[in-house]
Amino acid sequence: MKGFCLFWKIETALMFLLIMAFAFIGFSPDEAYGLDANGVLTTAKTTVPRADTEEFLKIEGMPLEIHAYGDSTMGVFRWEGGTLVRQYYGDYSKSSVIFLNGNDTEYRWGGGKGTFTLWADADDHFTPISHSKPDEWTIQTVCEAGNTGVQVTQTISYRNGDSYYRIIWEVANNGSETHADVRFLHGGDTYFADYDASEGHWDDNLGMVYLTNEEYDVSGIMGLYGGIGYKVAHHYEDHYSSVASAALSGQLPDTVRSDYHDAGYALQWNRGALAPGEAWTIIAFEKWTEAGYLQVIAPADQIMDQGQTATCQFIVQNYQDTEDTFDLGLVSSSGWPVSLPDGSSVTVPAQDSVTVNAQVTPPADAPDDASDTLTLTATSQTDLDITNSDATHVAFQLVVPEGKDIRIEADTMKMVSFVHRFTMGALNDDVHMWEYDPADAVYREYENGQEVKPGKAYWFFAWNSVDIRPQGTPVSKTQNIEVKLEKGWNMIACPNDANYRWDNVRVLQHDDDGTVINGPVPVSSPENHWVEKSLWRQGDGGGYAFYAPESYVIPSELEDELEKYRDDSDPLLKPNEGYWVKVNQENLSLVFPAEDRLSDSGTMMASMTYERTGRSAADSGGPPSPPQVSGPEDGTSNGGTVCFISTAEGDSPTRFNSLAVFIFLSLVITATVIYKKPGFWHGAAPWKPDP
Repeated sequence: MKGFCLFWKIETALMFLLIMAFAFIGFSPDEAYGLDANGVLTTAKTTVPRADTEEFLKIEGMPLEIHAYGDSTMGVFRWEGGTLVRQYYGDYSKSSVIFLNGNDTEYRWGGGKGTFTLWADADDHFTPISHSKPDEWTIQTVCEAGNTGVQVTQTISYRNGDSYYRIIWEVANNGSETHADVRFLHGGDTYFADYDASEGHWDDNLGMVYLTNEEYDVSGIMGLYGGIGYKVAHHYEDHYSSVASAALSGQLPDTVRSDYHDAGYALQWNRGALAPGEAWTIIAFEKWTEAGYLQVIAPADQIMDQGQTATCQFIVQNYQDTEDTFDLGLVSSSGWPVSLPDGSSVTVPAQDSVTVNAQVTPPADAPDDASDTLTLTATSQTDLDITNSDATHVAFQLVVPEGKDIRIEADTMKMVSFVHRFTMGALNDDVHMWEYDPADAVYREYENGQEVKPGKAYWFFAWNSVDIRPQGTPVSKTQNIEVKLEKGWNMIACPNDANYRWDNVRVLQHDDDGTVINGPVPVSSPENHWVEKSLWRQGDGGGYAFYAPESYVIPSELEDELEKYRDDSDPLLKPNEGYWVKVNQENLSLVFPAEDRLSDSGTMMASMTYERTGRSAADSGGPPSPPQVSGPEDGTSNGGTVCFISTAEGDSPTRFNSLAVFIFLSLVITATVIYKKPGFWHGAAPWKPDP
């Protein structure tokens, strides 16, 4: 019995070790462990528990109300005659399906409810990541396609009063595999105007699949269409079950059904390949029109470069049994010049349609973010009661140039800054990025989805040469730009694509409420006691370079080491470079005045600038040394171009954490060695009872 008791004790200890190991590995219902797309150990928590995906969020507008669940399924309602009327069979009868390898159903994922659900294989459902309302008129849902690392962000937005709403899908490949022949499909089981029978139509000019009801005086049309520039590859309208089957097969047949039936419809977009780090954006709209035998159908919203004339193609459709001529009226909500280049009237045959070109031109003094709603009204010349209208929205924006490439040489640490506003995409494991936290005096390494702030500098390191290509909105050069500081060392930069003389950059002091209490005064002014007048940058030959205005007194701790520095008389802050400044108290800002920006290198001032060779600048009161990199994480990377654009980011969790598995195996092996060690048991083996 002694051996048996010893055996029981050892077995209990082993079970305890196993339980602890499994607890460490983290078999938890709300947490998954694994390697992200960059090979970095992650714990990817689902931000919304699965139960919350059963609850819908809704946009309550007029005339549309839109419902959405956390697994991307949807429903839409419309106010008609004072009643909120369903337009889909249920809250969850509209959703999406994605294929990552042609029509191979092994690479298919979709929403988890309704017609387009994948009831046959629950593993094919999207994995919900987050579900939120950023504001009253927006619902954003993030899901993952299995363990592929592909993440789908669905953003529904509505402008109250419109007869349509917009959906943007961003399909981001955060995994390590390139997917060829990617297909995205969206649609559902319609219940147009509370009727379960509709007739299908397709308009090639609008790229719209749409429905009509038998009674034209009851409802107009209900249509689904791609945004301008987001051309639909295929469409389908038929019995809802046929549409669902086609969507789940990965290929729509480009047909519509011309009789009244229990209808559904869908659209399909295709992409040749989606490589790691790439994102695919798709924009679609769904709209309704008012009842009538005359229909005016507006095109999708569009964005134009500032100063251009926008041409919008409306459709005028005549459902009467006779030909009719319609007078056209065009109105700009901003009062801008409008025109109908093809004439102010149009003749439309019975049961037919005609395209009408409508134009609007913003004036020269229109603001940078100018926009307009363009409304076309058609009225019968023979019966003034036969009239209808529809509207589209046009936004005019400044042409946004792409940022120039910033080169990071192999095995090199470099201070970098940006003059565009944008959000970083995923970095591969060949590239590292850090920012400095003055409050805690530590470096913090980049996290996916981090916002880049013009006026701040960052450290970059690349194991292999790489070009950084920023894409985003450039910061104005015609306005004063304020950059907030924190007490301690700050990594700063030019906030826009202009040179600035450090001596002329201004300092502002605020109180705790943000009110200016001192300044602005130039950095070089004797009144400036808050920001050190010295400016440090990364030296050309290693270490840091140190610039000081003529009025600056060199600190005594540097005087004995002047021979270890070399003169560098450049007082300018230049775009895409990085600099260090020392700040002596809180609530301070730097102001980069528009009137002081320089378009070229400017005139050099006499200065005292020194560069340390071979020693840490921090030894003599200089900035912190650059962050440390221990060694390459992936020696197979070949550099290339890193394109930093706004993307939806997320980890791609797997079932196990490699570090946790390693520790688990180590525990088991250690326990086994101890278990079998000679003499440990002081007698017979524990599985053999004493004689």
